[in-house]
Amino acid sequence: MSEEDIHGVGERWIDDWKRRSDKLLSDTNEVAAKMDKLRVTATNADNDVRVTVNARGAVEDLRLKDGIRSKSIEDMASEIMTTMRKAQSQLAEGARRVVVGTVGAESDMGKATIDGFNRRFGKTEERGQS
Repeated sequence: MSEEDIHGVGERWIDDWKRRSDKLLSDTNEVAAKMDKLRVTATNADNDVRVTVNARGAVEDLRLKDGIRSKSIEDMASEIMTTMRKAQSQLAEGARRVVVGTVGAESDMGKATIDGFNRRFGKTEERGQS
């Protein structure tokens, strides 16, 4: 192999590496932007507690209907916490949908993202939610 051939191989390798790096950066930014917009809302069985959480699992909105007033403080707190956990458990599925629609669930980034959400919030089935 001549010096010119070696130089050409090196340039192609660097160009290919740059394309892959640029694609990874673009994919990362796209996933991050969509995850930043991810919100999940859940309601309790009586439909008097509604909780919305963001992609970090933090409560962004809590709505209570008048029917909740008939419950004890302990039952209210339990309903709110259970509904919040229900919303959080649905984040893994929301993240999976984002990944499937962007980088694909089988990509390294997709697998890492989905696994991270499953570890943090658990799969819906694991929490006994549907």
